[in-house]
Amino acid sequence: MNSQDFLFSALMGSQSFKTIERLGLVQDNLTEKGLPNIPYLSSNQPVDRIDENKQYFPLSFSFTEGGTKWTFPFEPLISISSGNDITKVNVAKKGFDKKGRLLSGTIKTSWRQKDFDITITGTLIGKQFFGKPEDCFPKTHLIELFEYLIFAGSLFVYSYPLELLGITQIVIESYSFPFTKGENVQAYEIKALSDYPHSLVVKE
Repeated sequence: MNSQDFLFSALMGSQSFKTIERLGLVQDNLTEKGLPNIPYLSSNQPVDRIDENKQYFPLSFSFTEGGTKWTFPFEPLISISSGNDITKVNVAKKGFDKKGRLLSGTIKTSWRQKDFDITITGTLIGKQFFGKPEDCFPKTHLIELFEYLIFAGSLFVYSYPLELLGITQIVIESYSFPFTKGENVQAYEIKALSDYPHSLVVKE
């Protein structure tokens, strides 16, 4: 196992030591088939970015519609959840319907679609494994990402799974940069909400 294998194992957990060699073979096979590349497993030198055209579901942010896009250096994991906001009314007395079925539960009076909760997780990687922080740590990518995370407004978002659900804008709710093993690696987790433009001004 080389240094990259140990780094990947540290990121993924101790159980990965048992399967790291098999994962390497799987990655080689996937790469031959043109599927997304995992940089931890396929190079003896660290890679700080994968071209957008080589990512399967690239994710990009922009401050304005049609503005300059910033694409995540590596394809992150995107989790999406939502639901319905249902207004329920409790009825004190209930009986049976015409077919003799017991009427139980609440009466639902309205349904509203909740916001989409979006969680984005991934890693940023520097250009070399070991050395001084200014040489190893992915500071440029971190600063670029941080500018979007602190933006006080809606961000335009570009990702195929989000587009399928009609999500084109998001607001950042919270973010974290957890401790990450490896001098040239920084993990992140971003929690966002879908946002849709609505005018609160009523024209007479």
